[in-house]
Amino acid sequence: MRRFLVLAVLAAASLLMVDPAPVAADTPGCVTRNEYNQIRRGATRSRVTSVFDIPGRVTSQGGSGGYAFENRDYRPCTGRPYSFVTVTFSKEPGTIFTVDGKFAYWG
Repeated sequence: MRRFLVLAVLAAASLLMVDPAPVAADTPGCVTRNEYNQIRRGATRSRVTSVFDIPGRVTSQGGSGGYAFENRDYRPCTGRPYSFVTVTFSKEPGTIFTVDGKFAYWG
């Protein structure tokens, strides 16, 4: 019985040491709700691209004096015609684009 208990503990511990599957490339070409929920205000544009597996499409942008904004649309993984995912990025002089806001409609 003791041997069985030791083997069970070792088996459970080995499961904890296995890295989970990466989020990237699990849904190439579209954004899932899980991926969308991982994005927080302040995340870099490259982080969003990594999580969403796609760079998105710039729908508007502008700026002046080193300040800038950019809106990007991403295709959601719903297959529904009116679904969308939008992320707004902004930056101040000398910084990089980070998430300022996000919105999604899953249809």
